[in-house]
Amino acid sequence: MIILWLDINSSYSHSSLALPSLHSQLSKEQKEKHEWRVVQGTTNNDRNQIISLIIKEKPDVILSTLWLFNHKFVTEVLTVYSCICKKSKIFLGGPEFLGNNNQFLEQNPNITAVFRGEGEEIFPNFIDSLEDDSWRDIRGFCHTDSSGYHDNGECITEDFCSLKFPEESEFFSFDKPFVQLETSRGCFNTCAFCVSGKKQKVIDLDTETIEKRLHVFAKNKIKEIRILDRTFNANDKRAAELLHLFSKFQGVFNFHLEVHPALIGPQTKSAIESLPEGLLHVEAGIQSLRDHVLQKCQRKGDSSRSTEGLKYLKSINKFEIHADLIAGLPDYSYKDLYDDLISLMKIECDEIQLELLKLLPGTQLRNSANEIGIKYSPLPPYEVLETTSISFSELSDSMILSEITDVFYNDSLWRYLITSMLKINHLSIEELKEFLKSSSYKLKGNSLEYKCSVLDKFIKEHYPALMPLVTELWLINGLSTNKGAGLRAHRWKQIEGAIENPIYDPQKRESHYYHIDFGGQNRTWLEYNKSENQYRPVRILSHNAIKLK
Repeated sequence: MIILWLDINSSYSHSSLALPSLHSQLSKEQKEKHEWRVVQGTTNNDRNQIISLIIKEKPDVILSTLWLFNHKFVTEVLTVYSCICKKSKIFLGGPEFLGNNNQFLEQNPNITAVFRGEGEEIFPNFIDSLEDDSWRDIRGFCHTDSSGYHDNGECITEDFCSLKFPEESEFFSFDKPFVQLETSRGCFNTCAFCVSGKKQKVIDLDTETIEKRLHVFAKNKIKEIRILDRTFNANDKRAAELLHLFSKFQGVFNFHLEVHPALIGPQTKSAIESLPEGLLHVEAGIQSLRDHVLQKCQRKGDSSRSTEGLKYLKSINKFEIHADLIAGLPDYSYKDLYDDLISLMKIECDEIQLELLKLLPGTQLRNSANEIGIKYSPLPPYEVLETTSISFSELSDSMILSEITDVFYNDSLWRYLITSMLKINHLSIEELKEFLKSSSYKLKGNSLEYKCSVLDKFIKEHYPALMPLVTELWLINGLSTNKGAGLRAHRWKQIEGAIENPIYDPQKRESHYYHIDFGGQNRTWLEYNKSENQYRPVRILSHNAIKLK
């Protein structure tokens, strides 16, 4: 039997763990009994090219996993393929099938069945069942036939620690920019917006096993490890143990992990403070800084402790700190969202992600959406359209705030200007949002020069005192001195009576210099040398203590 895995990801850097996680559970005999094929691609690939690759393999069975951002592409590929080759049985799994699957199966009659839940433990039985179609009796499978819709419930792994690891499979990818590592399964929290928001026991791998796995990754020259645990610091003692383990791999890996800032315990703090600089990239789960919103979402941890925890993480000044907010949560108004965004900016997180709530299949919020007044798109990624607390228009405005945050605040250089604006006026980001709306400016998808020109126009109109700062950032970002804000910089020449140039080097004859006046004796000086860098200044003495990238 030829079994083909259709592996479609959102980008080349991502690789699905599904196939190696499942394949590694099979016995040697099961692996050898069948021919295993893989067709890989991304959602940016030509659809017909992927279909041609599938046809070439002549599969008896096609397996694939669906999630928010590959759903449309995969279903289209399989629909067209099924019109050409009708003999293949098609089975799908993944987070898209954690809810009721009747409608999906009715709309996609080419799909043999879908699977709900965690499939590792039942996968060997499923492979054996393909010959006599006894998979219909296996827990987790949903299918339709002449008698209607059949739903076998959800399959949950009972013994996570006994599973074989994905990297033991020949289909595990060691050639991607990062690998994902699941050191525990389950979540202590009950967030109504999350697919893990069910009461499910947390099962941890022991640290000795994790260390052995890390050595395997190190041997294969992996540089970045993304920890998949929903809340890394759910257990204070264990989090500290893992952090001490990670420190053994200083200079080998960079670890990405998600913490709940309200729950950072004393042992975790002690471990964090002892870690070397740059070892971690920390995602701090915020979602909202409003207690009534968190309570409505059944998320544990109050907002004041989250703020304190976030400030603590930032004060360590050793790692990049990422924080997130979700627009459209129940009882979360636009004003509350805006104020929370500004609070995070003032804490000066290294990155802030503001996104719309997605009503994911199988989550409590999706199941109770009508009851609590949430309207959402029926199409992936199922984004919220309106709630009783925030209108469609305000959610659209939220996405403009997201653009501003992503394009300017999340850029370490332009962040200085954003925080300078906020020191002058708490509503400056709201003013920038209105400026972009009124002029129909679009930031994403446009050039850096365009984005900075738009920001320069806003600053001229609303905060002219910050114009010299815009000029400084314009030049530091490698934009031209002959256009836009760059025209406000002054070329310095070594002539009699010229102002003193503190960075002038007579030995560097190819260099030329510019200065930006901030008033009085306050100036920023920049040195350009094309032999060292074609576009950017090679040296800067910043009045604002801004450093080159």
